[in-house]
Amino acid sequence: MGLSSGRSIFGKSVVKSEEISFPELPALGKEDTYYGRIARHAEKEKDPYTQAAYKVAQYLTLAQSAKTWTQKIRCYRHALEKHAVPQTAVDLSSVRFFEKLQDWVRRECGTDALRLASEEDDFYAQRLAHKEPRFKIVNEAAHFFPPMVPESCPMWFFKDDYEALRLLQLQWA
Repeated sequence: MGLSSGRSIFGKSVVKSEEISFPELPALGKEDTYYGRIARHAEKEKDPYTQAAYKVAQYLTLAQSAKTWTQKIRCYRHALEKHAVPQTAVDLSSVRFFEKLQDWVRRECGTDALRLASEEDDFYAQRLAHKEPRFKIVNEAAHFFPPMVPESCPMWFFKDDYEALRLLQLQWA
């Protein structure tokens, strides 16, 4: 396999190589051990793409079942920072594969955050409709939203999802 150096992406050198076969993204919602077993097998087989895809799926599934936003974001960030980035020099098609993994994490994270924020927004609106004082609800919102919606768009959100979350937050500010 002839390799030639290219530009730097993700802090890694990009190289040209032979055609690579990339795995499909796994379905979410299976047992934690299912993803881990396949990722370990892929590691033994020296298949970093299958390993990465299944580790990302493992952490996305863990995030789905996490009880708090803090636990969820820990899973999303881990998937994004540790498994959705190439570990070695890669070619441009590999870069696209890892970008696909990153987009998958951002899509799942944004969907989860918007679902939670919308549920909270509905709960606040219900309370307001039942004549609960707005200042009490605004006080609770001031504690709910900041951990989920930082001052600027973090790497784990798409810009559109972040903006939608900001709008929900501002409604209760």
